[in-house]
Amino acid sequence: SGRFIDPEILPYEIEAIVHAARFLKAAGCEHLVLGGGMNASGQYSESDYALFFKSLDEVGQRCQNEGVALCYHPHSGTMVETGPQIARLCDSTDPRYVHLAPDVAHAVRGGADPVELIRRHAERIRYVHLKDIRGDEFVELGRGTIDLAGCLEALSGIGFSGPMVVELDDTTLTPLESARISHDFLTNLP
Repeated sequence: SGRFIDPEILPYEIEAIVHAARFLKAAGCEHLVLGGGMNASGQYSESDYALFFKSLDEVGQRCQNEGVALCYHPHSGTMVETGPQIARLCDSTDPRYVHLAPDVAHAVRGGADPVELIRRHAERIRYVHLKDIRGDEFVELGRGTIDLAGCLEALSGIGFSGPMVVELDDTTLTPLESARISHDFLTNLP
C-alpha cells in the first residue's frame, strides 16, 4: 500500500514496493496486490489523480521488470473505490503494467455491480478477492447479498484462470467455522 500522492515520500514508497516485488519473485510469486492512494482528508484534486496514475504506471513497469505483475486492489476509503473511479484508473494507466485485483464486496460498497465490473474490465483482471457483504458488514460466502454465482460465472466467461482469494475481514465465529461455511458454499454451487 502507499499514498502515492505525496511527492516527499513517493520515491520511498516506490522503492519499498519494488523491494517487495523482488522478495515475492524470489519466493515464487507472480503477483503483487497493491492498494492505496489516499490522504487523511479524503479529498483529491486532479493533480493528485494525475500523480497517482503516473506513480502506478511507474511501479507497475518496475514490478514487471522484476517479473511480477502489479495488481491494483480498489478499496473503500481510497481514491479508487467506485465503478467510475475503477474505469478512470483503467483509462488512465497502462494496461501492460497496471492490472486489477477487484474485491467483489468492496465493489458493492463502492456502488458497483461486481458482475458488470468483471465483464467491463476483463482484460485487466489478474487476481480476485472473493468476499460477501450484508449491509456494511463482511460475512462468510453465501451469507450476504452479493451474486457470487454470477461473479464466478462472469470470471469463467472472461476466461479468468488467475488466483482467487476467499477473504473475510472479521467474524464472530472461529476461523475454522468461518472457512467451512465459505468452503461449503463454494462446494455446493451448481
